[in-house]
Amino acid sequence: MIGYLLQRLVRIPLVLIASFVPAFLLVHAAPNGPFDPARTLPEGVEAMLSAGCDIDEPLALEMIAALVTWVRLDVDGCTGISLTDAAPVLPAVAHALIPTLKLSLLAILVALASGVVGGVAAASASARLAERAGRSALAVTAAIPAFVLAPALVLVGSLWLPLFSPARFLTGAETLVPAGALGLAFGAGVARVARDALRAPEVLRRRTVDVARGLSHRRARLRGLRLALLAVLAGLGPMASAIVMGAISVELVFDLGGLGPLVLRAAGGRDYNLLLGGALAYAALLLSSSLVADTLYGALDPRVRSAR
Repeated sequence: MIGYLLQRLVRIPLVLIASFVPAFLLVHAAPNGPFDPARTLPEGVEAMLSAGCDIDEPLALEMIAALVTWVRLDVDGCTGISLTDAAPVLPAVAHALIPTLKLSLLAILVALASGVVGGVAAASASARLAERAGRSALAVTAAIPAFVLAPALVLVGSLWLPLFSPARFLTGAETLVPAGALGLAFGAGVARVARDALRAPEVLRRRTVDVARGLSHRRARLRGLRLALLAVLAGLGPMASAIVMGAISVELVFDLGGLGPLVLRAAGGRDYNLLLGGALAYAALLLSSSLVADTLYGALDPRVRSAR
């Protein structure tokens, strides 16, 4: 397991470099770049870029210079300053990363908690009507995207029912509102996985054998729940990546800041250095979430540990 983790840690910088190349080429190919004659830069920015960048160099050399700037975390490099206010890009990206990371972690917890509880309830439903109602509820929840559920929660919880402030979701229990808007739809998928895992034939056979050996029904169900959790954790990596990318719309609705508004603001203002920094931050966040999810899955499943 340790060797597997070391391999993944070594691959992260390589994948980031591989992600940097298409991101840089796309940014460089975008119209209205910083040195286009039709573009007017703020006072001081054009002089700073002209003094620190060789704009007549071939594209490959420009890309290598930009890559070196980010590898060294050189905030004064050619691609290390914002094109709108000449501020360093790295502190701005690091500041925006905190709300996105907090929202994503809370949304993952909401998805896992609501999904496991809903899956256990759906699997335990004995009446046919209750089972169909549970399936319908899961389908409806999964069909509502976060950018629809988020304003609906604000409308109901802030305007119709004064449960929380409509403009403050950064601290306290109110942080669960945007996390719920983002995580509930994914929780429906987790619930389906947990329900199907609990109703799998091998799990039902094992529960019958455990009860026949003298275990109580409660302990037998808990052993089956462990297998269901393993099935949920098997898909945690892709779900975490989807939650990170889905956080953009929720950050905009609840005005949380974060990487989503940063990237959109950079794209709208044609701040390509800031846009490149945001893209690299998203890549690093996705790789980190995938690594943590795979590590948790390997730590809980001995079969995966032995295979790795």
